[in-house]
Amino acid sequence: MKRTGCILAAAAFSFGLSTGVAFAFDPPPWCELVKNKNAAENAICTTASLADLDNIMNLTYAFAVDPLPAAQKPILKASQADWLKQTRNGCGADHACLARVMKIRTATLDDIHARMHF
Repeated sequence: MKRTGCILAAAAFSFGLSTGVAFAFDPPPWCELVKNKNAAENAICTTASLADLDNIMNLTYAFAVDPLPAAQKPILKASQADWLKQTRNGCGADHACLARVMKIRTATLDDIHARMHF
């Protein structure tokens, strides 16, 4: 599926959440894998709107890392790991903070992807 198709599907899902259209809450797949979740992870795994933002951000990350030259992939992977540890987890359980930083990170990742497709 093309990136725009995935983003449109994610946006449609998000629209359904914001308009009250009934969708089953589906936490990100990693929620079941992480045993000892921190406050930020717990908030994302138990809040539909944050889980939706996390899913969109993770999809955008995949699209950003995929076209990178092999030498640059570890740099973005390390950057994402640092972002998770410092920025996302720094929000704790603050929903507004988590939403804000995930939207900013998604925009950054989207920009990286756009620059790889001139």
